[in-house]
Amino acid sequence: MPRSVFLLQSSGYVVRATSRGPEREAWGALAGSRAWCCWRCAHDRARTRPPNLAAAGPAPQVRRGTSATGYHRRMRTQLVLTVVGDDRSGLVQALADVVDQHGGNWEESRLGELAGTFAGVVVVSVPQERAEDLRAALEPLAGLLEVSVRPGGTPVDEGGGPGRPVLVEIMGNDQPGIVRSISTVLADHGLNVAEMETRTVEAPMAGGQLFEATVVATVPEGTDADALQADLERLAGEIQVEVTFRGTEDLADG
Repeated sequence: MPRSVFLLQSSGYVVRATSRGPEREAWGALAGSRAWCCWRCAHDRARTRPPNLAAAGPAPQVRRGTSATGYHRRMRTQLVLTVVGDDRSGLVQALADVVDQHGGNWEESRLGELAGTFAGVVVVSVPQERAEDLRAALEPLAGLLEVSVRPGGTPVDEGGGPGRPVLVEIMGNDQPGIVRSISTVLADHGLNVAEMETRTVEAPMAGGQLFEATVVATVPEGTDADALQADLERLAGEIQVEVTFRGTEDLADG
């Protein structure tokens, strides 16, 4: 911003006032309250006086929509993309290019490769007027990725509150039905599975396959933590797995 500068001569003092902070220069002996008052008045006038536009030159050009404030003020809509395809290099780049070319912002994603298949979920936001164009542009990716698009929404709260997160870890000999059994107990107590990761690994000593799972779930207010833990322990004995449940202390305190 160009500085607004002018000179004030009073009682033999020459004072330069500027609109940029307290900078000042004085020729001669600046002393006494009268000189300070002259400078102070000049400084205040310089701050409120319109700048000399002719001397300042042309005003800088401002690109609309480039600032962070302008970005957030624009009406945007959220889309959830579900992607799946044969694993190969460049899949994420191809998807990100299309999103970026249509003014989209990549916000959250869960992507991974399993058994040679690349799959995941991506949440993007895009200007409302370009949402349909983005949908159409994603269709040509069918040769690389199958992309389904749905509008983002607010999660349904069926428990009357946000709930508290708990962690459930399962490990044991691999067998059919482990996930069904664990998820049934969690659902019976009203828990909502937010994240789940499972895998099978070679058992180093006994041979065969070990099944491991990590589940992050939310517990609604009013859940009986003791009953939940008891049901998980009973199930662990029935299907011969170890179940670790973390978060019961917090629930008991609540």
